[in-house]
Amino acid sequence: MNWNTLKRRIARNTCGALVNARFDQLTRPFFGGIGHILNFHNVLPRSRRPRLSSVSALEVTPEWLEDSIGWYRANNVEIVSLDEMHAILSGEAPVREFVVYTFDDGFEDNYSYAWPVFRRCRAPFTVYLAAGFPDRNVIPWWKLIEDLTLASPDLRVAFNGRDLRFDCSTAPGRESAFYVLRSLILDSCGGDYEGTLRQIFEPNGIDVHRYNGAGMSWKQVRELSVDPLVTIGAHSVHHLPLSKLRTAEMESEIAMSRQRIEAQIGKPVDHFSFPFGSSAEAGSREFDAVKAAGYKSAVTTRAANIFPEHSGHLFCLPRNLISGEREGLNTEILRLWIGGVIPALENGFHRVVTA
Repeated sequence: MNWNTLKRRIARNTCGALVNARFDQLTRPFFGGIGHILNFHNVLPRSRRPRLSSVSALEVTPEWLEDSIGWYRANNVEIVSLDEMHAILSGEAPVREFVVYTFDDGFEDNYSYAWPVFRRCRAPFTVYLAAGFPDRNVIPWWKLIEDLTLASPDLRVAFNGRDLRFDCSTAPGRESAFYVLRSLILDSCGGDYEGTLRQIFEPNGIDVHRYNGAGMSWKQVRELSVDPLVTIGAHSVHHLPLSKLRTAEMESEIAMSRQRIEAQIGKPVDHFSFPFGSSAEAGSREFDAVKAAGYKSAVTTRAANIFPEHSGHLFCLPRNLISGEREGLNTEILRLWIGGVIPALENGFHRVVTA
């Protein structure tokens, strides 16, 4: 079983007990910090169709999203924008407990389902936009893998002269196939990326461009950007793991995403999110490049809360990935985030997580 899948299963089976035991009261003084940044992707109504857990885990429902906003406010946690968080860390605003809502990629559901919730609640949020999404040239291959593994109980993939076979008749088998194919795709990003995608999907009857239109249009991005509740950040151009790219290409992804978005919305883009964002996809080279490009901050997907010490690490800020699979229990699960329980477990009890 893949380690990520195992961690999700452990979390799903233990979170309820940890909430009921109020375990967060023990960890909060050490791992709670002064706030945290939440990492979302999709906001969609609950679906009854078969799903791949690794993909559905990136979704929450509009109802859960709205309930979470109410929960934070009921627990005296202030919902702030990225600029407000930056002011707190820079000493330009008083320190208070905060949470920042951020969404990666720029899927259309951020416009159709998430935005109405934040408008109704008068709460700020950020969309980190992969500029290629509204240009219709980003390939969300994780959705393609879901389609492939669900459609093919006995999946065969001919890849670079190898005959790969996967038993996708069971949920664990599909999850295992997902991570093998994910690795093949990510490893190809410094080379023949699109050729790898075609090898994996097209012989199995799946068009690699099937989901190119899943992102917001530029018209929708511009509408969002006018709302003072909304911050538009950059998330590269083509949503590739930057560590896999040559330096010049990596720097172009960082700079061009900003330029492309600013040209469309007519406003500065000051904040960046690393695609994928783990230590395997973003490191000191990438952090330095974002700083040199003139951004104010950048976020990873390292799991941890924010501490005052992060004022010296503004280009590798950690975020907590909100998983629809795990957070489907109830909003009380958020106690384990602000108390630092889940971050402590996921990052090996490191307190101030940076690189």
